[in-house]
Amino acid sequence: FSNVGRAFDGGVVMLTFKDFRIDLIHSTLYESSQAPDTIDGDQQLTGVWMTFSRAQSSVFHLYALTDQDLRQNRAGDVRLNRATLGGRYENTTANWSMEMEANLQTGVMDFDRTILALYASGALTYHFAGRGEPRLGIGVDYLSGDKADTDAYECFNTLFPARHKHFGYMDYFLNIPTDTRQLGLIDMMATARLSPQQKWHLQGDLHFFQLSREAGLSDGLSRDLGAELDLGFSYDYSQAVNFTFGGAAFLPGQVMQEWYGQDLSFWSYVQTTVNF
Repeated sequence: FSNVGRAFDGGVVMLTFKDFRIDLIHSTLYESSQAPDTIDGDQQLTGVWMTFSRAQSSVFHLYALTDQDLRQNRAGDVRLNRATLGGRYENTTANWSMEMEANLQTGVMDFDRTILALYASGALTYHFAGRGEPRLGIGVDYLSGDKADTDAYECFNTLFPARHKHFGYMDYFLNIPTDTRQLGLIDMMATARLSPQQKWHLQGDLHFFQLSREAGLSDGLSRDLGAELDLGFSYDYSQAVNFTFGGAAFLPGQVMQEWYGQDLSFWSYVQTTVNF
């Protein structure tokens, strides 16, 4: 449970030009501590991230990330060498905001198994004029799943994201691909926001979850994971302090009923955020 993404010790070299910026990233996630010290057994994250923008309303990102587990077998093959290649586009106008992103993952895992996985997402939000600044939006995320009868590993790995704020606040799908048993995820959502007063904010999110590959159940095949409704109310006590009150309900579909049970589940929370 976190408001932010993971942070690792490493280095970033930032090159800034007129219309674009390049970030060069390297981090050692785990050091094997072998004697004498070598990279054999280390885990590393390396990448380049390019951001291009001629106007603040339109931003385009291109990136390439590699994560490696350099433990070797007797043949000298490394345990993991995965590349994530992607692009992201963000555009904002007076009434509309849009986000699109697509990723390809390729490489080798488990020493000799080929990786070929996909991710795609899109979101569109309309900003109404007038009191309360209401917003309505729709979006979809697609994460590919693994097909048992193919040699390649086709399940997209989300690496190190802040997943809590994306795939439902009840956190049923935090650890992808494990939480969907390597079968991927499709999240179709509708969102609403309203600020009736300057310091008061209301929000609601409705998620419809499916697997991207069918799961074998006792009575057949299904992709239906279920639906989740998240409601929240927040108050800006000051520029540094925010109080949030929220509740959520999850209605399990056929897959979740067989995996975890048939009951409707509820969750509520109170959260204080302090910024320094």
